[in-house]
Amino acid sequence: MVKAAAVLLLLAASVSAADVVSKAPDAVSATLYQSYRGMPDVALIVETRTVELPAGDSVLRFDGVASSLIPATAQILGLAEPARESDFDFDLFDAATVLRKSVGQSADLVETPVKAPEIHHRGTLVSNQGVLALKGEEGVESFGCGGPSARLDVPIPVGLRAVPSLSVHLHSDHSEKRVVHLSYLAGNLRWHAAYVAKIAENGRRLALMGRIVLDNDTTTSFTNVPTRFVAGELNRTRATTPPAIAAQAVQRDCWSLAKSTDPVGWDPGADYLRRMVALMEQQAPVGVTANKMMMTANAVAPVSAPAIVPGAQQNFVTQESLGDLKLYRLSEPVRIAARQQKFFEFLSLPSVEAERIYLVTFPNATTVEGASAQAVWHVENLAAKGLGKPLPKGAVTLYAGGVYWGDDVVQSDVADGGKFDLHGPRLGEVVFDHWVTSESRSQGMIERTHILILRNMLGVEAVVDVPKAAGDRVRLDPHETRRLTYDTSDRF
Repeated sequence: MVKAAAVLLLLAASVSAADVVSKAPDAVSATLYQSYRGMPDVALIVETRTVELPAGDSVLRFDGVASSLIPATAQILGLAEPARESDFDFDLFDAATVLRKSVGQSADLVETPVKAPEIHHRGTLVSNQGVLALKGEEGVESFGCGGPSARLDVPIPVGLRAVPSLSVHLHSDHSEKRVVHLSYLAGNLRWHAAYVAKIAENGRRLALMGRIVLDNDTTTSFTNVPTRFVAGELNRTRATTPPAIAAQAVQRDCWSLAKSTDPVGWDPGADYLRRMVALMEQQAPVGVTANKMMMTANAVAPVSAPAIVPGAQQNFVTQESLGDLKLYRLSEPVRIAARQQKFFEFLSLPSVEAERIYLVTFPNATTVEGASAQAVWHVENLAAKGLGKPLPKGAVTLYAGGVYWGDDVVQSDVADGGKFDLHGPRLGEVVFDHWVTSESRSQGMIERTHILILRNMLGVEAVVDVPKAAGDRVRLDPHETRRLTYDTSDRF
């Protein structure tokens, strides 16, 4: 028998056995490393926890670890004996996972007609996709998409956690309280540098501001965390990658009898997750109905922002050396919420000397008329020129005169004494024409003769970078027009 019913999922909490549960760390520190050579970013997380261990064999479960934990990198210090084995439980707490793990278990589907008593259908869940199928004393009943609302009561499946957890199997000769340190690498915690460069009116200096941008692309929040950022290239392989975790959607097969005005179920959400975490923390027994809840929206529970204390000192960044690497340390611990991006200023230089040049580029055999050269600022990382600080790679946003001029990127870390270029817009301040006047082919080579005409539209000298065969770099006087003739040879 098939019944049309919009079904909402409810769960009664069942607590799986774990001898010792550490719900949250006492303290956490984080060191974030940058991505190089296409490798994903990683962070080193160190948690301090206080646990009470019973005598004999036990399982110690660390709840609330980062959802992107890389299990093979986990280490525990402070135990009397090494852990015998470890388990990382990261199955997501979503509707599809709950249903999949509940197949073959007892369930209660409760119809809630308008202005009528509830109707209970008790049995064993035998299908969780397309339609819900319950096998009871009267046979198999299926429930689908349309019709009166209904809810499905199932126990929380064994092994499914409301938060990611790492479990270790231990043995202790006697009961004791210990302070342990859990360290591990985690993915999806990343940082990068972001710069704002404001070009001075004369075009020969710029104000440079640098920010560290922290991205927490996990479902885990970290509170009061001392944080460090490491710039530099580490020798890494694909071994340090987190397991793939992806939410699964519940698939439904609807039929034509369902109406567009019928209520729709399977909308898992924030209120559901929040209540489930609270329910599991209460460790309510199986079958308790007072604490049931419904899925309402597919989102993570919102986390309230920390209160702002008037007069509190602003967090700032200090730089240190770590061998050949550079380490940036925040002066104060921070709160890193799930799915959050934070910014910290680490560089503010009001006047950096920069050489403005104009870059002339074009396909070698193409005719170009009235094209504009690109403005480029050549910067030397020297204290004498207003800089002289190691710069991590990162994106750069350019402004001039209060106008947005575009974006560029510092491709790699710039050491003290190094050089980098900032590419700006094509302003029409230097324009050029290009023609190929002759072309010949012989013995696999193409010989061409070129004419390049440069025009300086400015009332000041302009430095122009041209193709190497044309002279590489030329200087144009104010309002000067210059004709360059040169030859090139290319293979075909």
